[in-house]
Amino acid sequence: MYCNKNNNKVNVYNINKFAALHFAVMNNPELYISANDVQRHDADVVVKKFSSKMQWHPKGEDTLIDLGSGSGDVLMDIVYPRIPKNFQRIVCTDVNPTMVSYARQKFGHVKGVEFETLDMATDTLPEQLKGQFDHVTSFYALMYARTQRQAIKNIWELLRPTGGDCLFITLCTHPIFHAYKVLSKMEKWAQYAIDVDSFIPPQQNCQEPRKQFMEFLTDAGFTDFSVELQHKTYDYRSVKVFKTNMMAVNPFVERMPATLRSEYMDEALVEAFRYMGNKIDPKDYCGVLPIPYTLLVVYARNFVSSHHVWARSCDDDDDDDSFNYILLEKTRLIFFASNGGKRPQE
Repeated sequence: MYCNKNNNKVNVYNINKFAALHFAVMNNPELYISANDVQRHDADVVVKKFSSKMQWHPKGEDTLIDLGSGSGDVLMDIVYPRIPKNFQRIVCTDVNPTMVSYARQKFGHVKGVEFETLDMATDTLPEQLKGQFDHVTSFYALMYARTQRQAIKNIWELLRPTGGDCLFITLCTHPIFHAYKVLSKMEKWAQYAIDVDSFIPPQQNCQEPRKQFMEFLTDAGFTDFSVELQHKTYDYRSVKVFKTNMMAVNPFVERMPATLRSEYMDEALVEAFRYMGNKIDPKDYCGVLPIPYTLLVVYARNFVSSHHVWARSCDDDDDDDSFNYILLEKTRLIFFASNGGKRPQE
C-alpha cells in the first residue's frame, strides 16, 4: 500500500490470470468516459430510486466500497453526492490497474477516498477488507465476473456482520454480445476472440436470470433482497454514435491491426441488427437508433429478521404494490410464486 500526495490510500492486490483477461475491456479511460452515457444514465436512475432505502447511519460515518469502478466517474459523480457528508471511508476498486490509476489521478483530491486494484470474484478476498463496509455498490461490472456466484459471496464478506446493504446493476443481454459470438466463429476474426465467452454475460443465454441471481444471493447468505429484471431501450443519436460507443468497450479491437478495426465493427453492427430483427443494412440506416437490452438491478441487506423471510423480486413494470415473492428458509430458496402483489400466506 502507498499514499499519493493527498494521503489517499492506494492498494494493489494480486490479480489472477482470469481477471487479467478483462484488462482489454477498458484500457482507455478517456475513450470509455466519452462513451459511457448508458451506464451513467442507468446508474443515476437506480441510485436515485434506492438511495433513500439504503441503510445510512443516522450519525454518518458510513463506509462504502464500489466494485468495478472503472474510471471512477459513476461512483464519484452519481453515488458520492448522495452519501452522508460525514462518511468515514469510500473505496474505489477495479480489476484494471490502468483504470484505478486514472481514477486516483482524477479524484485523488477527495478526502476519505481510497483506490484499490481488486478482482471482485477473487477466491482470496483480502482479510483487511472483510467485514469492513456498511455498503457495497457496483454498476455495469458484475457481468464481467465469470464466477458471479463467488462475486456475490465476496459482497457478503465485505459487508459488516452487524448489518449492511449492497446495490448493483449488471447487464444481462445486449445485441452486441450476440455479435461478439457470431464473429468469433468466423475465420477472419476467430484469432482475435478466442476467449469470447469471457466477455459475454452468462445471462445472455439464460432463460431465468432473475431466479439465477436469487439463488446466488441466498447461497451467499442474503435473506432480504429485491431483484428487478428491467427491459430497457436506449436511443443512440445515430448508427455512428452507437458504433463509436461499442468500440470504446470492445475487448477485441485492440488485438487486431488498426486497419481491420472499423471493418470488424461494421460486421458487428450487421449481426447486432440481425439479432434485433432489423433487416436494414446499418450503413443505410438513418436517424435515432433504439437499442434494446436487459438489466438486473439488485438491492440486498445482510441481516435476517426471522426464520422465514419473504423477499420481493420485482419486474421492471412492477410498482411498490405489485411484485413477486420468494420464500426463504434460512439461506435456502424453497418456493417461488408470482402472486399479483399479494403476499403468500406462511
